[in-house]
Amino acid sequence: MVTLPTQVSLKGNLQEDGMAKIQWISYNESASITYVLERSDDAGSGFHEVARMEGTAGAGMGASYSFTDPVQVSGQVFYRIQLIDHEYHNYSRVVLLSSNEIPLGISGLVNPFQHIISFNLTVPQDNVIQLSLYDSYGRKLAGTHQTVYKGINRVEFREPAKLAPGLYILQILYKGEMISRQMIRD
Repeated sequence: MVTLPTQVSLKGNLQEDGMAKIQWISYNESASITYVLERSDDAGSGFHEVARMEGTAGAGMGASYSFTDPVQVSGQVFYRIQLIDHEYHNYSRVVLLSSNEIPLGISGLVNPFQHIISFNLTVPQDNVIQLSLYDSYGRKLAGTHQTVYKGINRVEFREPAKLAPGLYILQILYKGEMISRQMIRD
């Protein structure tokens, strides 16, 4: 059985010269892991390879990696790491870098939902968000806090047990800004 890294922590920052510096840390590397850094200039619709690196850590260990993209960031650019080990592969989270201010936004909201409310949340900087779910009478049914990182984040919020089918309100609070969405429970 091939063991892929259990976790890859990916970060990126825009340097003063407009170049993207992408960094990641691996945990529990296998001896034959390959990291493929991919870039998308079209809002994450299509990614292409910009760098390929072989893992350097011993089996079961971790290492730090860094790559500066030679193509300057213009507008919004998305990066991810594809982890390849023979026929097995997996992807890291997606990092968004922008030459402009990154606006707060929600996309990909799965509605209606069944047991998990999931969506992508774009935030201008690292912070903690507050997620709340309300019934149609305005009563708070559930709430949680989650750390989000500058750029795009995949957010999943488990519903409270045994919610009846019907209309609910999802509320996301980020640094004093609020996003509310009506949700339907199947």
